Amino acid sequence: YSNSGGCSDSASFSWTVDPIQTFSIDDYSPWICEDSPPFSLLIVQPMGGTFSGSGVIGTTFDPSVAGPGTHIITYSYTNSFGCASDTTLQFDVLASPTVNVSGNPDACQGDPPFALSGGLPVGGTYSGVHVSNGVFDPFQVGTHIVTYSYTDTLTGCSGNSTDTIIVRNPAPTPTIVQSEPAPGIHFLSAQPAIYSYQWFLNGVAIPGALLSTYAPTQDGVYTVELTDIHGCSSMSVPYVFSTVGKEASSLNEWRLFPNPANHTLRVDGPSEVHSWIVIDLSGRVVMSSTGHLPE
Repeated sequence: YSNSGGCSDSASFSWTVDPIQTFSIDDYSPWICEDSPPFSLLIVQPMGGTFSGSGVIGTTFDPSVAGPGTHIITYSYTNSFGCASDTTLQFDVLASPTVNVSGNPDACQGDPPFALSGGLPVGGTYSGVHVSNGVFDPFQVGTHIVTYSYTDTLTGCSGNSTDTIIVRNPAPTPTIVQSEPAPGIHFLSAQPAIYSYQWFLNGVAIPGALLSTYAPTQDGVYTVELTDIHGCSSMSVPYVFSTVGKEASSLNEWRLFPNPANHTLRVDGPSEVHSWIVIDLSGRVVMSSTGHLPE
């Protein structure tokens, strides 16, 4: 500095400029699916700094927390000189496809295997216990979870949804018991006397035969199907019903002839038997111990 008198003097100052930190970043893919698992952010050198941004948990990035969209992650670091600097990472989180599955029916144990359906968008796969190639086999009683998975062919991102199938116990197998509450009147009863019923004669459903008891009108093989409130059914063991020409004595002393008959019917039996009755296939009394044949 020079003053007005022409005198001058000088002073000097010095500064030390410390370097800021430079960073190196490993290769990484910025494209991530929303359902991808959390992954480490320790791809920046040197380590020891802090990460911040949406979806950051410590030193990991969770795309499901960040959600779909573009996310800038900041890495801040202070070096040995006390100089702070930062760098950034960019992640583009792709949305998972919306996947739904519903409408698969409950089943009864022993029902035939059936193809699973109801998964959207179409083109996915089904998985779960007792599921094979998209077919469910209801052979085990219980509640079963079926998973439908779908992968978007454009983004490679996947999604899934679940459906519940209940497999119930079949209805108890009914047994058929024959009774004769009055002479010439026969009943077939299904046990247990609950649920709903359908009687069959020689394998053909009998119209209107929907009660636990049925009065047979002809000889043949009778079965009854029992169905519970869930629609689970079981079929009884066949029961052979026969009355025409059936011998009523263990001594084989009865004879009924001719059989069948149109006009004349004769009955021979032990003289010590004082009461007997003959009915036709429809249950109508056609002859009794009085020996009178109705018109």
